Amino acid sequence: MPGTKFNPSGGLRSSRVRGGARNPEALNRYRIANYISGNIFKGDAVALNTANGTITQVSGTGAAATNRAAGVFQGCSYVDTVTRRPTWSNMYLAGVSAADGQPQALVIDNPDQTFIIQADASVTVGDIGLNFDVSLAQGSSFTQTSGFLLRAASRTAGPALLRLVDIYEVPGNALAPDTSVTDAFPFVEVQWNQHRTAFTSAA
Repeated sequence: MPGTKFNPSGGLRSSRVRGGARNPEALNRYRIANYISGNIFKGDAVALNTANGTITQVSGTGAAATNRAAGVFQGCSYVDTVTRRPTWSNMYLAGVSAADGQPQALVIDNPDQTFIIQADASVTVGDIGLNFDVSLAQGSSFTQTSGFLLRAASRTAGPALLRLVDIYEVPGNALAPDTSVTDAFPFVEVQWNQHRTAFTSAA
């Protein structure tokens, strides 16, 4: 399984809450702007635009301000401008607007939530505890899921969006030197390193 880079990868999928607490996968509501310029898919990391109180995909790399994640997008609702009916979707596409004025997103925003994500190249046990950015790969409008991957080449002890917690322990998924073979595109567990609640400034 991890010898294949999935397209779309599914992005960030919730795993557990750090510290052994129960995992309710609590969702909170956020606003989305009408006519956004980029798509948002289930599993995308999103950031809060403090200028207008809406969410967008994270962007940039390293310590970029837009990489202060609010959480992971899980879906949205809005009133369709053509049918005038409530619409629920796992994605929000560029150019969409709501007949009632404000599309709504559901986001897993617990800063202690951990996630499973596929890496875009091999990582090893020596990378556990290091920080990584994500590749901002496009999701799929067919599956309505994210294309985000852990960007292996971005490993750093400095600022980055995610911290590698451990290997995702499922059959056929391994990191060296735990085994003699390192999987090309392993699934790993990560936690937030740059969640917006970790900063004293709002932007």
